[in-house]
Amino acid sequence: MHAPMNYVEAAKLYASNSAEPNHSTGSPQLDTLIGGTRFALCTRQVMHQHTDHPSYTEKPAGQSFELAFPAGKPENVHTWYKQLVAHGATPVKPPELMPWGRVTAFIADPDGNIHELYS
Repeated sequence: MHAPMNYVEAAKLYASNSAEPNHSTGSPQLDTLIGGTRFALCTRQVMHQHTDHPSYTEKPAGQSFELAFPAGKPENVHTWYKQLVAHGATPVKPPELMPWGRVTAFIADPDGNIHELYS
């Protein structure tokens, strides 16, 4: 089995930036409520244990997922980008006015998944 995702660092990053407190179940899972949607991170080993799906034992390739966070005002994109990088996100592309008219920035989580902040 491949090495697990950088769960501890990912959990710290997402928990430090969530709007609601961490509702951890005590298992190797981060479970938090963000704007009415429950967001959960769980290790591949635990997901394999619960689903028996073979994909959880294979080496992951490419990006696992992307989240796009609406920041509202363009200045919020700049602020959030700085805060996320200060909390351990990897800067990918700083805030910039994009051709579609929104200020957008990109960061990566500890597993390398690239996420978007936009106005």
